[in-house]
Amino acid sequence: MIPGRRRPSTGRVDHLGDVRLGLCLLPLLVVPGLFHRSAFTVFTVPKASVVWMSAVLLSGLGLGRLVARGSFHRPRWTVEGVLVLFGVAVVVSAVTSPAGHLAWWGVGVRWSGAWTYLAFLVVIAATSGTFRDRSPLPAVVAGVVGALPVVGYALVQVAGRDPFEWAASLSFGVSVMSTFGNPNFSSAFLAMTVPLALSLALRLGAHPIVRGLTGVVAGLALACIGHLASLQGQIAVVASLLVVAVGVSERRRSGLLASLWPLPVGLAVVVLPLVGGRFGVAEMVGLSLVVGGWCAACPGVETEVDASRRARWLPGNMARWTVAVVVAFVAVGGIVWMARDRILSALGERWEFWRVALEVFADRPLTGLGLETFGTRFAELRGPEHVQISAAHLSDSPHSVPFGLLAGGGIVLACAYGLLVAVTGLAGVRAFRRTKGNERVLVAGLCSAWTAFHLQSLVSVDLPALIVLHAVLAGTLLGIGAGPGAAGPDTPPLSWWRHRPTGVRAGVGVLTGLVVVGLLVGPALRPLRADRAHHQAMVALVRGEAEEVDRHLAEALRAVPTDGILWSLQGEVHRGAGRAEEAYRASALAAELRPGDPVMALRAARDAVVLLARPGYLERATAWYETALAADPLGPHRAEVAGFLRAIGRMDRATDVLAAPGPAAGLASGPVVAEAKP
Repeated sequence: MIPGRRRPSTGRVDHLGDVRLGLCLLPLLVVPGLFHRSAFTVFTVPKASVVWMSAVLLSGLGLGRLVARGSFHRPRWTVEGVLVLFGVAVVVSAVTSPAGHLAWWGVGVRWSGAWTYLAFLVVIAATSGTFRDRSPLPAVVAGVVGALPVVGYALVQVAGRDPFEWAASLSFGVSVMSTFGNPNFSSAFLAMTVPLALSLALRLGAHPIVRGLTGVVAGLALACIGHLASLQGQIAVVASLLVVAVGVSERRRSGLLASLWPLPVGLAVVVLPLVGGRFGVAEMVGLSLVVGGWCAACPGVETEVDASRRARWLPGNMARWTVAVVVAFVAVGGIVWMARDRILSALGERWEFWRVALEVFADRPLTGLGLETFGTRFAELRGPEHVQISAAHLSDSPHSVPFGLLAGGGIVLACAYGLLVAVTGLAGVRAFRRTKGNERVLVAGLCSAWTAFHLQSLVSVDLPALIVLHAVLAGTLLGIGAGPGAAGPDTPPLSWWRHRPTGVRAGVGVLTGLVVVGLLVGPALRPLRADRAHHQAMVALVRGEAEEVDRHLAEALRAVPTDGILWSLQGEVHRGAGRAEEAYRASALAAELRPGDPVMALRAARDAVVLLARPGYLERATAWYETALAADPLGPHRAEVAGFLRAIGRMDRATDVLAAPGPAAGLASGPVVAEAKP
């Protein structure tokens, strides 16, 4: 426990506090290993649904508890104030976005829109309050337990025993992708949980079995990062060296041998992610047993230290840690310099993504375009070099959380996020300075995991499963880093309510919580219901059960009527059944719901071409072809657009379309354009 901030003994058990702790840690325990074989969103929707439901339950519990108590803790402006500021910035970016439904929910692959970010803030606030006077041990243990299914499924795939067959596009051709369905995400998650495992493995005086088992988990995770072959995980895991350094520092009073014992673990942190991909399961397990055995045998006991001296951060300590930080930066800089060619190659298209994100920001610098709306402008703003190299690759994310927030929320959201990061970092420093021994090792693990998240977020997307891990880490650091009395005294919102009978207040509090949960649980579960219905529609389509396909698709669209992908699939079903007019209506709605997507606009144009004999469809086809061209002016569909324009007699416009730089290969001679000829 942090010195000077022990929980007061009241003789009562805070059951609601324990429930809140469980709800805060539930995503870490459930989300990493959760996936099911449904539609193309197989790995994301279940994870996002758990995040939303956790936020819903925490909101209901928090409001119900506030009503039942009749008072609330005075907010800390360095925590609650920053979270409210960030939440207001998120809402403003969504309200002012020209693509409202996308800004609120996000694209139907990650679901990282405004609602997910608001859920993220709820988890931070609840976790911060929970760990205000608790040891960080439960959060660390939850993170390690959550990593077990990710490591386990990765080992199954390394052994070639995967019971499922996945499309190669899910894993970019890599045979190991684990429960995140993407080697980059799985590698990043493991890189964030390795320092948590090491903080348990290097605790002073802990039971050798506990240290050994967590050391084995850390070793397996490091080796799996090698098989996932993701550079972002290999770099982010270097943050774990802070835990090793703290393990060395805290053992210096136990003798020279004890202080040097953790150093080989640091060597494993650097080497195993680089060479682990060359080993099979047996070799990975063997090396992990060596790491675990070394951690189990690690000597050193926790010694008593004058808390007042520790809190002053003595000049000698400051000098040692300054040297350690400088050496770490030099070492990391050297590694990055030696691997610069691989890093530049790995960044690849990201340079173009980031350039487009800055252009989007320049267009709407104050409030941005809206979270998860990057795809509505990417095809329009990408350069001819990207078109030549990867014409069909239309990204819906800048693949960088800071760039995504800058483009999606402008200066307002970017500054609010920067303030949250700064406040959390300072809270981590305060917690580190106030703790000693095992508590300091645990805090180092949390700080390392939090740092690993930000390292990978520089070149990755804001996936809900990774966002919620960041939320728990940030909330825990904000809670344990708060100073004594930072929460302030209880403040009754209405004095007359404070004096009502306890039973009355408790009943109204329970009712309030149930109402909140009842109102929010339905919307939170809609994407999951739609995803399940989508999966059932795909199964029925394979079996040739046309009526079942229509029924399940209708169910999915009732749950999420703003999902353009579902409407596009509905159009394909109508098209295959020969229902041309229904196919056009569905594809046109899909194109409207996914602005900036040239593929959707092209499908709407082609469906309109089929109906040219009917009044008004010539104008509709022309408008949709022009929409596709405006969305992706340099794309490979220009020849098809030009062919249609020539077929309807607009020769000058067709010539202008083909005169633009970029690939001209298209479907000018295809059946769609042929049907457009008068």
